[in-house]
Amino acid sequence: MCGGVSHVYVHGLNLGHASGIRIKSAQGRGGYVKDIYVSYVFLRNVKTAIVFTDLYGEHPDSLYNPNALPHIHKIYTQNVQGNNITMAGNFQGLSGYPFHDIFLTNITMNVTFTKIVWNCSYVTEHSESVSPSPCEELAQNKSQSSSPV
Repeated sequence: MCGGVSHVYVHGLNLGHASGIRIKSAQGRGGYVKDIYVSYVFLRNVKTAIVFTDLYGEHPDSLYNPNALPHIHKIYTQNVQGNNITMAGNFQGLSGYPFHDIFLTNITMNVTFTKIVWNCSYVTEHSESVSPSPCEELAQNKSQSSSPV
């Protein structure tokens, strides 16, 4: 992702023994990921259910601009169920350039024993009806609208 990805609709996934919902980028990629709508997903036997990271760290060659920052925003994830999940979510934005307008609604996961259920750094916005309860950064409920999906 170095140009941009937008207006993606994901609906009705059934994932097992694989990665969950994942958006990945890195400093030096630039571009954007926005207007992403994910709904009605069932996960089973997944290590991390939802991963958004700007710390992916891979680049196609050495000619990238290390100052190019990815812009991750307006991501709507709703109606997700998970069984035998090791970690509910891992959100890793960049210092000074956090993920924003991230919406989690109606998400229920059966998380197996783990020390960290949610990991969040440099992400803000809204969650509603999420179990187990998300990290503080996602539980702020700043927005009135939970999802246009």
